[in-house]
Amino acid sequence: MLADMGKGGVTWIFLQITSILIVLAAAFGAINYLFFKLPNAIGILVVSQLASLGMFVIDALLPDMGIADTVRTTVTGVDFSQVMLEGMLGLLLFAGALHVKLSDLQKQWSLVLLMATLGVALSALVFGVGAHLMFGLPLLVALLFGSLISQTDPVAVLDVLRPSLCLFCCCNGAKNFPMALSLL
Repeated sequence: MLADMGKGGVTWIFLQITSILIVLAAAFGAINYLFFKLPNAIGILVVSQLASLGMFVIDALLPDMGIADTVRTTVTGVDFSQVMLEGMLGLLLFAGALHVKLSDLQKQWSLVLLMATLGVALSALVFGVGAHLMFGLPLLVALLFGSLISQTDPVAVLDVLRPSLCLFCCCNGAKNFPMALSLL
């Protein structure tokens, strides 16, 4: 469906999807704030899982609406590698670095450097070997998976660590440096 459209049509669809995602994130954040009172990253994840479950229920009760087919067609028409590299990764880096004070980062520079180099390498090795042993992936593919997970994993825990300034600065710095290098 998306492949049949011209460049402008695909851009329009991406703008619509982005707008819907922003509205949903705001709504899910408000629901979390009012009812669950969990840290933002965890609360929005929980509410989005509940919304997905609700969509499955609605699709099962009202199959004539064709919700599953519409979602499947839209999702299969998106080039996720382009969306991740050209859209989301830069936004994640920017959002993560936005809340770090340079003076706080300078105080923790040695720990940040250690976590950004040896910490990421060790984490990639552990996750890669674990994926190789557990899922039977080829070792090189498993190590690549481990390196991707190791660099982006702190994104999920930064809200939880925010009260602890030292841990927040270290995780954010250790996350942003390897990800910035991977963008280059």
